[in-house]
Amino acid sequence: MLLARVDTALFRLEQTAVATALLAMSTVVFLDVLYLRLTAPDSKVAGWIAAWLDEHRPEALEALHARTGPLLAAIAVSLLVVVGAFGAQRARGRPWLGRSWGALVVALGTLATLAAAGWLFVRLEPRDFLVLLYVSVVLALVVRWVRARPEGWRVRVGAQLVLAPAVIAFVRRFVPEGYGYGWAQELSLLLLLWVGFLGMSICAYAGKHMRLEAFERLLPAGWARPVHAAGFLLAALFCAYLGWAGADYLRAAQPGALFGQMMETPEWAGMGIVPVAFGVAAARFTGAAVSALRGGRYGRPADDEALEAARRLAAASGEGTSEARS
Repeated sequence: MLLARVDTALFRLEQTAVATALLAMSTVVFLDVLYLRLTAPDSKVAGWIAAWLDEHRPEALEALHARTGPLLAAIAVSLLVVVGAFGAQRARGRPWLGRSWGALVVALGTLATLAAAGWLFVRLEPRDFLVLLYVSVVLALVVRWVRARPEGWRVRVGAQLVLAPAVIAFVRRFVPEGYGYGWAQELSLLLLLWVGFLGMSICAYAGKHMRLEAFERLLPAGWARPVHAAGFLLAALFCAYLGWAGADYLRAAQPGALFGQMMETPEWAGMGIVPVAFGVAAARFTGAAVSALRGGRYGRPADDEALEAARRLAAASGEGTSEARS
């Protein structure tokens, strides 16, 4: 059915958007901390060494912060990468590249990649580095899915191709220049808002929304369909009202109102997800009401995994008991 395919495609797109937003939140916060650390005039490692040596002379401290600290930090990272490469080789049970020295090659390649990424990190503007990093990750995922061809790989690739231009356009338009990564917290708050409302819509599709399971189990068989349909319809009306309220809020917003100050994101960039997510959820709950009246299970969760395991265990125990009696 066309509507079911559209709904599933939208669900996959929402999943991709949520995963991208969560990854972006953690990435920009990490980059903000890393940028502050790299641009700081002092070195944490040098501070530890100076405290250990009880060194307070200004010229010695300057040498530690300028040369010794960064050098020791680079050596420590290199050792961690080499040890990690050999540890991963042992865990996988076969050598990298089919050679005993493959782990060393992988470690050197990883260090070269980190060095190149670090050079680009300090040379490029933050928004350019973010776009480069995002495009690299998306290309790697697409190549992996095309080669492995897991279940639903075409939908995954399509969702990434649809989402990528929007993400790149947003970064190029709203991430400011000349502020480092000071806007990371503001972007994380915006993405957190989107993750919350998209997650609500995803739950409506997967049947993971809140409901009174105990009451449902007490219903007579003849009442189950109309009661389930009424519950879904009530949820649809409530979501439709909240979606209308969100749209009305955006209509009443002052022209030029900003959601974020440093990034200068307009109000619709943050609050625009409210009417969209609640509108999609209202449509899904309406479809679930129709499905419930027809005896379908759309909008209802699959049987709980623990309950299914208990049923299988009970069935196996019953078969064992019957065999013992016979």
